[in-house]
Amino acid sequence: MPPSIVTVSGSLRSASVHSLLLAEAESQLQTRGLIVDRLDLANIPHYNEDHDNAENSFAVDFRARIAAADGLIIATPTYNYTVPSTIKALIDWLSRPWGNSAIAGKRIALITASPGTAAGLPGAEYVQKMSEFLKAEIVIPGTHVAKLGELIDAKAGIIDDTVRAQITSTVEALLA
Repeated sequence: MPPSIVTVSGSLRSASVHSLLLAEAESQLQTRGLIVDRLDLANIPHYNEDHDNAENSFAVDFRARIAAADGLIIATPTYNYTVPSTIKALIDWLSRPWGNSAIAGKRIALITASPGTAAGLPGAEYVQKMSEFLKAEIVIPGTHVAKLGELIDAKAGIIDDTVRAQITSTVEALLA
């Protein structure tokens, strides 16, 4: 069976730039013959240990899919100098049960973007700290796009080849 990569976008908007960037990475992975499995975080609940059991199909499903994958790509916006609650909730669910994290030992690639010059790096740094604590490996280079309005159009897609090149470098680093 070919290697598989789980992908996730922390943005829930239908016209999300992060989902658009993630779709480019998914396309590149599929072109290389990998299986891509995108998680849908639209209904992810906040972590609650009272609901963390075998009957919780969400937790069981997401943990199993990530545990079976060869890597993970997280595309996340930065909200208020951190990640959106969807990404935080996902990492909280995956970090349990304590000592048996579904992302321990996983290679994780990050994709971030922002309209300003920060390129989403505050969110990337937050995910990196949490992932390292949980014994996952953040691959370098990630894709970090600054001034995204000049490089990406929600309708036309990626309009700058340097962004595609960044994504290619990130995909190659994840697969190395």
